[in-house]
This record gives sequence, C-alpha cells and structure tokens, in this order.
Amino acid sequence: MQTIHEIRLTNVRGILLKYANGKQKILAEKLKLNPNTVSRWLGDNENRANISDDSARTIENLLGLEIGFMDNTHTQLDIKKVRKYFSDYASIAAASPKTVNPLIIFDAALARWEAEIVDPKTNPMDIFMNLQTDNSDH
Repeated sequence: MQTIHEIRLTNVRGILLKYANGKQKILAEKLKLNPNTVSRWLGDNENRANISDDSARTIENLLGLEIGFMDNTHTQLDIKKVRKYFSDYASIAAASPKTVNPLIIFDAALARWEAEIVDPKTNPMDIFMNLQTDNSDH
C-alpha cells in the first residue's frame, strides 16, 4: 500500500505534465511557489521533500481540483497502456541515444501512466522535449 507521500508524489508528477507541460518552473509559477520547492518535491529519493498537507490543499485550491485530490490515487493498472507508454518513450530514446538520459525517459513514461490525466492525444516526443528543456534549466 502506498503512503500518502507516495500518492502525492504520483499526483504532482501528473499535475506537472497536465498543467505545466512537464516544466517545473511553470508549475511553480502556477502554484505561486519558489521553483526550488517544486524541484525538491520531484527530486531523487535521497533529497526529495514530502508534500505537506498545507501544500497539497494549496495545489488543489490553485488548480481548481477537488479537496482531497492530492491524497487519493487516480489510476488503475492497465498493462496495455503501460506497455504503450514505455514503448513510445523507448522509441524516442532509440532515435537519439547520445542525447537522451534513460532515467528521464523512464520517469516521463511512468509519470504519464501514473497520472492518467494526460490527454491521450499528447505526443510523447513533446512531453520528452519539454522535460529535457526543463532539466537543462537546473
């Protein structure tokens, strides 16, 4: 069973894609936060900050989400979708092996699957390119 912090992390990854096109800086602006705060929420396990109750309610309020959205899972396992998302991102990685960080590809595919709030018509290459740009800003 996932902890509240794991659920909130999953949800903020989906929100990042849906509301900020994968860009942490844009999400920080929408949430009226310092970009470092969003970066710490999404950081690696060692340096990741948990999303507090107050921050979760702020995210919901500013994005017009129902109260409690951040505390609940919004997906069900669908193996076909998982395979599709990962194959989409894997083809991007294969097309440009020298410039693509496989962890970014994995994280993007996982976030897209976990969130289930990304428009299914979204081109995986667009999400990937936005993530690449966002990561170069750090």
